[in-house]
Amino acid sequence: MEKNRIFRILSSFMFIMVFLTSSFDIFGSIILLGFNLRVMYVFIFMGAVLSLIYWIKEKKFFWPEGFIFLGAWALLIFLFIPNTPLIIRNVGYAVWLAINISFIFISITLINSGNIKTVMRLYILSFFAMAVFGIVQYITPQIGLPPVGIRQWWIHPFLPRINGFSYEPSYYATYLLFGLPMTILLLSKGETAGLKKWFMFAIISVEVVALMLCSSRIGILVFAVFLFGFLIYTVVRQIKKREFDLTSSLTFAIPVALIFLSFAWMDLRMKMITEDPSSSIYLRDTGLTEDDITQGNSFKARIGAMVKTFEVFTKNPVIGVSLGGIAPWIAAMEGAPVNSNTDVKPYEGINVLFEVLAASGVIGFILFIIYMIRISRFVLLKEYNNGLRKYYTPLLFGFIVGFVMLLENQNILRPYVWVHIAMISAAIRMMIIERKGASVPA
Repeated sequence: MEKNRIFRILSSFMFIMVFLTSSFDIFGSIILLGFNLRVMYVFIFMGAVLSLIYWIKEKKFFWPEGFIFLGAWALLIFLFIPNTPLIIRNVGYAVWLAINISFIFISITLINSGNIKTVMRLYILSFFAMAVFGIVQYITPQIGLPPVGIRQWWIHPFLPRINGFSYEPSYYATYLLFGLPMTILLLSKGETAGLKKWFMFAIISVEVVALMLCSSRIGILVFAVFLFGFLIYTVVRQIKKREFDLTSSLTFAIPVALIFLSFAWMDLRMKMITEDPSSSIYLRDTGLTEDDITQGNSFKARIGAMVKTFEVFTKNPVIGVSLGGIAPWIAAMEGAPVNSNTDVKPYEGINVLFEVLAASGVIGFILFIIYMIRISRFVLLKEYNNGLRKYYTPLLFGFIVGFVMLLENQNILRPYVWVHIAMISAAIRMMIIERKGASVPA
């Protein structure tokens, strides 16, 4: 199939559209029975058709790394569907999980040694495109144009908190933190996936600015911790090699400089708009120095939601409530109506690990953790330190940073999480085949 030009073009089109739409929450979706039917699913269906054609013509089928554990966990999610006050929600979430997992199969089928660089390039550019859109969101209301998809404001209608196509700024930050660390690590290793090095620096710069403008404090903190770890890694590597690495040093220095410039600019911009003498804009809405001033404050609410999510698990330690059952259980525990998705939406759980615990019980949680270990272990296996590891390692650490954000957020079924897992799975498959000394089937 690699020689079929039309097949290659259609595959590339499918991947870029899935990448671009994976964070779409408020655009291109249809609400049906309280469920958000995303435009991304159209392109996943297209990928499924292409994969089916490949399987039929090539008579080859591949299993993702660790699928026995992922499949067992997913099976429990389906088996526990009845354990809820609102069964239709559990059915919908189980189907959502199946669609997400299907993209793993699509990726390991359609990504090969002939197109991995192209697909990685498209993946990098998709994050860049969403970051550019976020900056456009920030600029438009300040130059007299209508706001585009803004959900929260610092000063309405002038100073927005950007959210891309996501529900809110913290979701947008979570999305960016899957791609930004990945791009930084790729560039630090001298890999650009066919892009110019200067353009890779531009991509990183734009994504850092977008992260800062969304004003997600936990997102900025997580990114700062990543940068600190990256600094240690860079310094140690340069000491071992006894040579100065300008690319790695700039890859650290540019984001740090942009963080401080963004801090200064946001505070200056606030003072230009309002006479409010209060502290830095990045301390607003945290409850640390003042009363909450925007609708975005969620620290106390998130801690409370985490406790309630864990309480659902304590009531269902073995037989979980499935992924869609958490909100109905919390609503029921608080005596709220549980008649529709709309009724239970305000009672969503927080912390994806607690969600997995509550949804699949102790056994399911263990299966899920083993799966995470299975797809992460290759970073420690020296025998897989081959050429394709240059993609695997940045992808893995991008996933780790993004997953840390999900520990204070919801939910494990976000499409871009599984798109990233699919990319990791494709890289693993090729690493394994490359270690065997064979070319990756295409």
